[in-house]
Amino acid sequence: MTDFPPELSDRLDDFALRLLALERELAALRQLTQEAPAGAPRVSPPPIVPPEPVMVAPRPVPPPPPRHVTPPPLPPRVRREFDWSVFLGAKALAWAGGAVTLLGIVFFFVLAVNRGWIGPTTRVLLGSIASAAVFGAGVYVKRRFEDLYVSALAAVGAGIAGAYMTLLAAKVLYDLVPDWAALAIAVVIAGVGVAIALAWSSELIAGLGLIGATLAPAAIGVQTGTGELTTAGTGFAALVFAGTAVVAVRAQWGKLLVVGIAASLPQVVVLLGQAEPTEWNVVATAAFFWLLYLGAAIAWQDRLDSGALASLPASLVLLSGVFGGLASAAQFDGQREGWALLAVAALYGVAAGFLFPAKRHRDLSALLAAVGLAVAAFALADLFSGPTLAIAWAAEAAVLSWLARRIVELRYQLAALVYLALALAHAAVLDAPPTQLYEAGDKPAQGVLALLGVALAAAIFAWYSRPWEKPRPVGGIFALFEPILAEFRASQAMWRSIAGWVGSVLALYAASLGVLGLAQWLSDGSVTNAFAWGHVVVVGLWGLVALGLLAAGARLSRPELRFGGLVGLGAVLIEVFFFDSSELSGNPRGFAFLVAAGALLVGALLDRLSVRDELSLFAAAGSALASVGFGVASLFQLIENGRTENAALLGLAALYGLIAAVLLRPDRDLSSLLWAPALVVAGYASYELLDGNWLVLAWAGAAAGLAVLARLVAEPRFEVASFAYLVLAVGQALFRGAPPGDFFQASRHPESGVPSLLFAIGAMVVFAVILRSETAEPGAGPSPYDEIASALASRRPLWRRVAESTAAVLCVYAISLTILGISETVGSASVTTSFERGHSAVSAFWGLLGLLVLYAGLKRGLTWLRLLGFSLFALALAKLFLYDLAYLSSITRALSFLAVGAVLLIAGFFVQKLGTERDARPA
Repeated sequence: MTDFPPELSDRLDDFALRLLALERELAALRQLTQEAPAGAPRVSPPPIVPPEPVMVAPRPVPPPPPRHVTPPPLPPRVRREFDWSVFLGAKALAWAGGAVTLLGIVFFFVLAVNRGWIGPTTRVLLGSIASAAVFGAGVYVKRRFEDLYVSALAAVGAGIAGAYMTLLAAKVLYDLVPDWAALAIAVVIAGVGVAIALAWSSELIAGLGLIGATLAPAAIGVQTGTGELTTAGTGFAALVFAGTAVVAVRAQWGKLLVVGIAASLPQVVVLLGQAEPTEWNVVATAAFFWLLYLGAAIAWQDRLDSGALASLPASLVLLSGVFGGLASAAQFDGQREGWALLAVAALYGVAAGFLFPAKRHRDLSALLAAVGLAVAAFALADLFSGPTLAIAWAAEAAVLSWLARRIVELRYQLAALVYLALALAHAAVLDAPPTQLYEAGDKPAQGVLALLGVALAAAIFAWYSRPWEKPRPVGGIFALFEPILAEFRASQAMWRSIAGWVGSVLALYAASLGVLGLAQWLSDGSVTNAFAWGHVVVVGLWGLVALGLLAAGARLSRPELRFGGLVGLGAVLIEVFFFDSSELSGNPRGFAFLVAAGALLVGALLDRLSVRDELSLFAAAGSALASVGFGVASLFQLIENGRTENAALLGLAALYGLIAAVLLRPDRDLSSLLWAPALVVAGYASYELLDGNWLVLAWAGAAAGLAVLARLVAEPRFEVASFAYLVLAVGQALFRGAPPGDFFQASRHPESGVPSLLFAIGAMVVFAVILRSETAEPGAGPSPYDEIASALASRRPLWRRVAESTAAVLCVYAISLTILGISETVGSASVTTSFERGHSAVSAFWGLLGLLVLYAGLKRGLTWLRLLGFSLFALALAKLFLYDLAYLSSITRALSFLAVGAVLLIAGFFVQKLGTERDARPA
């Protein structure tokens, strides 16, 4: 048995009782309508007995349906048949008859005028009689034959329209009626038409009578051949439309109102097009039409008694606003047009303020305010120009921002945003374009007031951009825009941030233009020179603002302020790199570089010491490198003397190195970002200041000092710098201090480069000793410098062997050069002879050194030493056959072969002797 919920069972019982009662009443009515015999007793209906309640047994709760349920197919669409009776019935015939009758009256007048049959007075009298007759016939038919109301309504409508045309002919064509009398008669006719339409609830009378009367001035103007509309005729159309609007609003006939507007609007548009500017009668007529359209919109929405704004009144409000603006532009010019538009906007504002207190009129009030604000924007554009217009729009934005919060209406804030955008575009594009900052001129501060006004308005908008309370539901036409309003309502924080930053940037831009203007005012020189020095101050201003934002962001823990500060430093970098470096020259360029270097250095320190993340490391790296680059460029630009310039570079490197030393323990990454470029600058400056052995001594000392520093502070990254300086020292010693040509070509004092080699050897030894010690390695992290240091630490044994081997080779080379120098100093022969004798001693030295190394390897059982010894023997033999045999004299060549040969014999002896002892030794 099927189970039903208790509520459904109760409702079914109630429905059964009602249905039974209706059946009883229907049976009683049928019995009363039948003719019963006389004296027959009247049968009373049986009493209503309520049915017994049906006891429904409960059923178990069914399981939930499956998650994926196929929806049932949509029912087929029923094709609607077109009702042709609309065009073939009595109503259609009535409409056609009324229209034809109205046209007959019009054509009759036209024909009578063209043929000259009757005079003006007679024509008007006949028209009046005809209209009254048709009207009276319609009234009589309506009262006498109620079933023929359609024809009666058509006749009454034709009579009303004919009365209007007769009145228009009497006034416009023949001037038989004064203006006041014509106006009074038109009011009477309109009143009669309104009364009949409302009394009979007939849209037909309103359509034929009122709309036909509205079109009468245009019809008469066309039929008379003039093609022009008069003010009086258009005024009559306005009065008729007023009656049409009253009837349409009272009876809620939307089509009638739309048709009335369609019939009247072209006439007033044509009148405005035909009239000359500032014809006050045309102005009054257009104003009357404008007020009628606006009043019809407000009245229709009020008649609906709903808070949802309907599409018809919304369309009428927009139409009235466009018409009011175009009519003002057509009849006025210059400031008169601006004042007329401002008056139109003021009326919309007054209407919006009057309707706002009623909750059901909030949407209509918002639309009126929006139209008024739009018209006011054009009015201000006509009344003002230049910065004044931007300030006026900015003031509108500020007032609307305050008003939106004061009356709790989000849409006013949206209007404030539109005004703010207009003011911003005007100020930044027309009043003070960005090119003004980068082009030298007599008035660089022009437009500053507009920028400040927009910046202040943006600050006010940002101040009032706060979270809104729970939104109220909206309907009508505003329901279409609810998603946009909801998104705008939910993104207050975003708009607050955007407005705040826009205002800040505009204020900074205005201050920059003000600085250029002040520099121009204070300067006694050329415009270009004042412009250049002004840009130096602008760079400093931007740097100070960026540093202030960084400090505020760190102090208040506001990421957006920190981001703004980093963007400001980026702006300083771009400004100096792309503009100041190419457009400025001389001292202004140098000081601009110096100011940028200081700002970037302080910014890198401030941001990195406040926040430790990847962004801060990236920003610090870019700022530090750019700071060093701008610092070097500034010294090149400001100092012309070479030695003084290089000394200043050393001082700059020392400054960065000192800062890096202070920051070593708190932040090693930031310290590395500072001392690394400082060492590069120091290396370049020492290369320019020093030469020869002194340069090698400086570089070798730096390499040794950095290696020791890496051991003392447990910072492997200093080993990278030490290695770089060590390569420079070795390269300078080999290619500049003691080049290989000194060893193979006879020259005086070949030992002059030996000190350079010794300095390089000493640094190499220190580096190798440091690599032998255990240096604390940094933990693996995201920093690329840590990765480099870790890679170096993992290859420390390899680099140590390379350093030791290189030091040994340099020692052999230094001793060889020393032998050549001693031979030249001690010998009394020529330089060439002494040089050749020295080479014989060098060959003997190489062989003897190979013997000692081989002996040590054999004695200690070290294979690599034995191999090194044999390598030295091979090197000595190569020297004998490749150089000594070809370039030395016979006596020195012989001595070289004898010395090397003797050493090889001794080596063979030791190899055999020590090898036999090793074999005899027990395992």
